Amino acid sequence: MPFYLLNILIVLRILICFSIILLFSPTIGYSQFSLESRFNLATTTSDSEVSGFNEHIDLSLHYWTRLKKVRIEFYPGLIYQNYINNDEGIHGFGLTIPTAFYILDMINDCDCPTFSKNDYFIEKGLFLRLAPSYLKTTSSEESLNSIDIAAGEINVGLDIGVSDLITLTPLLGYKQQFYPNSDFETNGFIQVGLSMLWRPDYKRRYR
Repeated sequence: MPFYLLNILIVLRILICFSIILLFSPTIGYSQFSLESRFNLATTTSDSEVSGFNEHIDLSLHYWTRLKKVRIEFYPGLIYQNYINNDEGIHGFGLTIPTAFYILDMINDCDCPTFSKNDYFIEKGLFLRLAPSYLKTTSSEESLNSIDIAAGEINVGLDIGVSDLITLTPLLGYKQQFYPNSDFETNGFIQVGLSMLWRPDYKRRYR
């Protein structure tokens, strides 16, 4: 089996095991988790894009937590990248820590991000998010294998409470990627994404 496929299988197994642990953890009933997908469209042409680091899809799995009296929320998680317009089979795996700031409703102990009331929809649901990430690549091309990727994102999002258990969040933003252990130039991407947050803690809380 090719080396890069072996790496992918190993990381996928880790993701599956992590998901199972979350699902069956005794604290699951008091926790919130989200699954997110983002499409990244390159904004410039650079040697990084020529080498394969161009349009790609980000998939990530997150745990949700927040400050108690201020609406600043944290989403530490695992991230996977798939570069779609290349023949080198480039994939990235790593960690990310998005942080959301509800700039129109900062000083609030609202039971958010999922809320069942419709009043002040924009005020309570609109946020600005910063998201640093660090990844390592795998590729069928030896020169593109084990490349470090440091990324920084800024997004605007709006929480839409589908139910008391599920929130959907469309995202629009910009990402800049750096390659610390290579000579590739930094490049930027316009992002469009969607996040789904699941909160079983709500059901248990009101039994």
